[in-house]
Amino acid sequence: MTSASASSVGIIDSGPAVVSKRLQNSITVGVPSIALIGSVAVGVEFTPLAALLGVVFFLFSGVGAGIGLHRYFTHHAFVCGPTLRAVLAILGGSAWQGPISQWVADHRRHHRFADTPLDPHSPHWRNEEPPKSVVGGLIHAHLGWMVLGDVSDPTRYAADIINDPISNWASRLYWPIAVVTLIFPAGLGAMVGGQTEALSCLVFAGFARVAAVQHFTWAIASAGHRFGEKLPEGKDESRNSKILAVLLLGEGLHSYHHCNPGLGVNQPEALDLSGKILKAFERRQWISDLRQ
Repeated sequence: MTSASASSVGIIDSGPAVVSKRLQNSITVGVPSIALIGSVAVGVEFTPLAALLGVVFFLFSGVGAGIGLHRYFTHHAFVCGPTLRAVLAILGGSAWQGPISQWVADHRRHHRFADTPLDPHSPHWRNEEPPKSVVGGLIHAHLGWMVLGDVSDPTRYAADIINDPISNWASRLYWPIAVVTLIFPAGLGAMVGGQTEALSCLVFAGFARVAAVQHFTWAIASAGHRFGEKLPEGKDESRNSKILAVLLLGEGLHSYHHCNPGLGVNQPEALDLSGKILKAFERRQWISDLRQ
C-alpha cells in the first residue's frame, strides 16, 4: 500500500508516529512480563494479601479495559458524567494497553476493516498478505502488530477522544497513570506488612495482574478471531469464547459484539458481568442511555 492510499483510510505507515508507537508498545508489552519472570526467578514470596489484591486489581483493570476503553470510550454504549468518565479513564490506564486515543483508534479501525488486509490485528491478514501459517497469524494478532505494525490515525478515528478534556488528559498522562496503578498495590502491601509484603504485592498484584489482563485481552484479537462459536449473522471471523467471557467479564462474547458493536450488554447475558455492572450502574443513575 502506498503512503497516499494508507493516509486515505487513516493509517500512518512511516515516520515519527510509527517509531513512537512501536517504542511505547514495546515497553507496555515487555516491562510487566519481563519483571514478573525475573521476580519469580529470584524467588519473590507469594502472599495471601498479594493474591487478594491481585484479584481486586485484576477486576479494576478488567472494568477499565472492558467497560471503560471498549464499551464507553470506543462505542459510546452509555452516557456518564465527568466523575465516572475520569474513573474509567484511570482504570483504563491500569490495564497497561496504551493511551485511550490510540486504543480507541485501533479498535474502531479493527471494526471498520475486520479480518481484511486493513485490520490492524487480524490473525487472517498481515498488511496485504495472509500470514504464512496459523501460528504466525495468531502471533501477529496477539501482540506482533503492536510492535511491528502501522498506526491508526487518532485524528481520523478518535477525534472525539482528543476533543474531550478528560479522555485527552488521560491519554496524555498515560504513563504516569499506568505506573501509579502498578505500584499502588505495593504501597498497600507496605502499609500492612512492610518491605516483604510490598514486594510481593508489586509482583503479583502489579506485574502479574497487568500481564494477565493484557494477554487475556489480546487473546480476543487472536484466538477470538480463530476459535469458538461464530454467530450465523456474523460477517467476519470474530468468535464467542465462554472461557474468555468469564476471564474478561463478558468481553469474550466477541462474535455477538461484532454483530452488535454499539450495545452495552452482550448475550448470553449470564456470561457478561460487565453488562450486569452497567445495568446496576443505570439503576443507581450513575449512567444513562445504556444501549441494550
